[in-house]
Amino acid sequence: MLLIDGAKYEEWTPDNEDAFEQIVKEHAQNIFGEESIYLDIKHKLRSQAGIGSIPDGYALILTDQPHWHIVEVELSSHPLYEHIVPQVSKFISGIRNPSTQRDIVDTLYQEVGSDEFLKLRLKKAIGTTESYKFLSDLISKSPVVTIIIEKHTEQLDEAISALAHSQIKIVEVQTFTREGIGLGVHAHLFE
Repeated sequence: MLLIDGAKYEEWTPDNEDAFEQIVKEHAQNIFGEESIYLDIKHKLRSQAGIGSIPDGYALILTDQPHWHIVEVELSSHPLYEHIVPQVSKFISGIRNPSTQRDIVDTLYQEVGSDEFLKLRLKKAIGTTESYKFLSDLISKSPVVTIIIEKHTEQLDEAISALAHSQIKIVEVQTFTREGIGLGVHAHLFE
């Protein structure tokens, strides 16, 4: 239980991944930082052998040291070794494929280009650099694979540690709803 100014809040567990994904999209700038652009794009990452999986989105971090994230929103109720680990493993294999990297650059470029606000935010961050070149250079770097989950467990850490990728980040996003009101009045807790 969470107590805020005398009001009681209870921990809320999403019924499904889509409901949790909506919360992540709504608060992406809080999760990834003010200098980020979150793109809710479902684009399959395929390895050179043709094996692939679709992440939930991508985050571009437009700081002095730009980097990017492949984002997977998960529920802790999903089986670790049957669902989460194979999916993340496919992302890692897929992103090493130069053809997949070009596809991602094209997809991100089109998405940003179709939204005037995102186009201006990107242009402000990169200055005179051409947007396509910036995205191409960015995607050529190894991404952070970010798993956003409502309950971080030791089992998840153990399962993820077996994967051959140096930059895997787990972000726990807990949601609390006001007693008697529900999701209409809520609070989130995350780092």
